[in-house]
Amino acid sequence: MSDVAPFQGTRYNPEKVPDLSKVVAPPYDVIDEAHRARLAVSDEHNVVRLILPTDEPGMDRYTHAAELLRRWLSDRVLLRDPAPGIYVVRQEWTSGLESIERTGFIAAVRLEPFGVGHIYPHENTLSAPKEDRLALLKTTRANLSQVLALFPDEQKDVDSWLSRVIASPPLAQATDDAGVVTRLWRECRDRRIAQLTEFLAERPLFIADGHHRYETALAYQRFCAENSGPLAPNAPENSVMMLCVAINNSGLVTLPTHRLLPGDTVSPDTLIPRLSKDFDVHPIATFSRKAGELDGILTSDATPNLMILYVGKNRPPLRVSPRKPLAVLARMSDRSQAWRTLDVSILQYAILEGLLGLTLERVTHGARIGYVHQADEAARRVDSGEFAAAFLLRPTPVSAVAAVASTLEKMPPKSTFFYPKALTGMVIRQLQSP
Repeated sequence: MSDVAPFQGTRYNPEKVPDLSKVVAPPYDVIDEAHRARLAVSDEHNVVRLILPTDEPGMDRYTHAAELLRRWLSDRVLLRDPAPGIYVVRQEWTSGLESIERTGFIAAVRLEPFGVGHIYPHENTLSAPKEDRLALLKTTRANLSQVLALFPDEQKDVDSWLSRVIASPPLAQATDDAGVVTRLWRECRDRRIAQLTEFLAERPLFIADGHHRYETALAYQRFCAENSGPLAPNAPENSVMMLCVAINNSGLVTLPTHRLLPGDTVSPDTLIPRLSKDFDVHPIATFSRKAGELDGILTSDATPNLMILYVGKNRPPLRVSPRKPLAVLARMSDRSQAWRTLDVSILQYAILEGLLGLTLERVTHGARIGYVHQADEAARRVDSGEFAAAFLLRPTPVSAVAAVASTLEKMPPKSTFFYPKALTGMVIRQLQSP
């Protein structure tokens, strides 16, 4: 069963921080150096100073983060809520002329090793980010950001529960750089919390975002047990802060992650003939280079497993699709059909690895592959000469996350990009007693 529980969150004190928008940040793994610098100067108490700390004279970055957290608590910049609660989050934004909203709840979710419970990952993780996050967790003893997880809610009973909470005024509100508005509520009534936990008791949770953070929490749980003895059943180290959203929520949006390939790994002149052995490869002769045109081609063409190979401004882009999707990954017959027919699986294992030798290990340890979410940006960076080619993908469907995770399989890294990201800084979960 999925075990969710309330917790005493730590939040910014509005008397010390009147504009919450200046101190929140996206998750650490989508912040580059330039973005971190902008966030850090927006306010001396921006949470990016905790999630991406810097070394200081006499202390490394992890110790510095812990010292900042201690100081902000001492100065009452951060305050712990007086009672445990379930936190409800609504994010609102616009896409074109459409207004979109996504509502979920933040709770302490009991940790389960993968494969033995009801919490399922869908992506592989890398060791370096987990080592970094574990070092930070050991010093700060706090869940600074949430893991994003999805759960089924066909009867919309959790949705109705959330609607009753957000009928009251929110506790806090912030707007991020992209204009996404995030509002926060807290439900403290025991009866209402018990109702939510009952709803979730028999439902699986599929990790959508934050795989490294979840696995880090598991590692920290083991570290504490090994160094301090067996943990009490209700020890905070047995849980992790998680934002849970219904998998059928209309505001659950995924963006594609396009792959950019440098010239030392790919030559279009040799790649295209090799692709043609197992893939249909057709130039898009009508391509006019209008903004958004590449995205439009991907969404309007119903060809299964379609991707676009963009090879520069002097040549037309190419439609690429496997003649027999299962056949191109025949060597991986032990994987499910749902996994073998994913666009990202076909790209990674049949093309990048199968034709170019770009294994996940090689990509992790030096191959300079780029990742972007906008097709026009991918084209621009190829046109500039920064990269030699780009494979443009459709978004991975949300339904595929559950289908693949349920079989205990994992997609290649960067298979999904859920938008918008959950804001860091709306609420923090400390792992020590007040």
